[in-house]
Amino acid sequence: MIYLIRFKLYKIHQRLSSELRKIYKYIIYKILKIKKPYKMAIVYISEKYNQIIIVPYYFNKDGINYEQEMCYLYDINIDDETLGIEIINALNKFEYNDKKYIINYKLTDGPAFRYSKLKTIKLFKEHYKYISIDERNGCMQFYIEYPPNNKNGYGMKISEIQNNAKNCDIGKKIKEIYTM
Repeated sequence: MIYLIRFKLYKIHQRLSSELRKIYKYIIYKILKIKKPYKMAIVYISEKYNQIIIVPYYFNKDGINYEQEMCYLYDINIDDETLGIEIINALNKFEYNDKKYIINYKLTDGPAFRYSKLKTIKLFKEHYKYISIDERNGCMQFYIEYPPNNKNGYGMKISEIQNNAKNCDIGKKIKEIYTM
């Protein structure tokens, strides 16, 4: 029953002004006690294709995070300030969306993969580095997965920066993590 109420409230939320959205969020998160997960966005960077793809995420009632349909494509030489602004914008677009098709979701359905215009997932994973950004506990946490040159599987490096950091510092941190 609560999921039906939440879904109907979400549909109403889409049609509200900014002041009414604040009231809506109060009802959802305080009165109905629905826990909002940590904000999340993904950055894919390819040196070979000179691209950065920034992907905002949705979450659903089951706690699953998945890519929004709209991604943002930039040249790899984007300045740090603009990159930081776009990452913050992507984190702010993190919202509830309860799509039913998520059960049948394939990797080839991912918007980032489609934006890359590559033919296979294998090529996408080979040529794009994956940086996940979570906003929690007053800071942004960065996770990077990359295929190493050895046969030991995937590696992960973690870094973080305070939420009140300047936009250029966020952009620098992404580029610093990318070059690790």
